[in-house]
Amino acid sequence: MAIYTTVREKLESIQKSKKESDIFPTLQMLFQTKGFSNVEITHGNSEMGKDLVFKHYDSMLGRETWFALVVKNKNAGQEVFEEGGEITRQIKLAFEVPYKDAKAEEHYINTIPVFTTDYYSIFYR
Repeated sequence: MAIYTTVREKLESIQKSKKESDIFPTLQMLFQTKGFSNVEITHGNSEMGKDLVFKHYDSMLGRETWFALVVKNKNAGQEVFEEGGEITRQIKLAFEVPYKDAKAEEHYINTIPVFTTDYYSIFYR
């Protein structure tokens, strides 16, 4: 396992590998460190647009917000965000199909950040 001295070095290494799965554990740790809970890597054939899923509980409002992170380890131009584009399709699917946790409870996604390794493209809906 390589040792990186900067986040940039690690991201450049991940981008060169072209494997999205290389970045999932790092993103999982990041969101856990930032106080999100139930951070799960859901990438795979049955992900329904959700590469990682996590939630945040707002104690002042007394409500949960569920997030689904879309991850792309490639350049993401405008076309992938247009109607019918790869990321737009993934976002729509993530909103339409609820996430089922380990207890088979369904949770509808409220917010979907998009992470790409070339730009930090954040798209919230």
